[in-house]
Amino acid sequence: MKLLHTFDGKNYDERWKRCVREAVRAIIIKDGKIAMVQSDAKGYYKFPGGGAEMDEDHQATLARETLEETGLHVKDITGELGMIKEIRKGLYGQEIFEHNSYYYFATVSDEVSEAKLDDDELDLGYHLVWTDIQEAYDTNMQCGKNAHTDFLFREAYVLKKLLASNG
Repeated sequence: MKLLHTFDGKNYDERWKRCVREAVRAIIIKDGKIAMVQSDAKGYYKFPGGGAEMDEDHQATLARETLEETGLHVKDITGELGMIKEIRKGLYGQEIFEHNSYYYFATVSDEVSEAKLDDDELDLGYHLVWTDIQEAYDTNMQCGKNAHTDFLFREAYVLKKLLASNG
């Protein structure tokens, strides 16, 4: 998959152990709106998706994570947007955390189930919204400036790419 961008904090020592996390994220656009997960507690938007489990391919991860976070049932992956790499000092001492997020265009069925959120997601007030891409981008840029939350800039980068391709 094409590398779209690398966000590198350069706040680590190259000799440290590297920890890699693979994640997939769904880009679902329907009737001019994009499906996003919004946090009531923080206000930001994120793409549905998350980390792959052992021996799980991207398609299975995308379907599972989208269903868990939004209740939407992925029918098909219709294309690839690309991958974003984030590299920074890990949370657990002397380690380099590399987070690779793969973005896929997907379609969903009309069926919507109840989301199955974990405790952290419940605390953040995660819920599915269909929103305007520009609104999600503007909100994430503002939230990112206030909270210094790196993943918001990753999501905003992808939203900006989508805006550029539609303009």
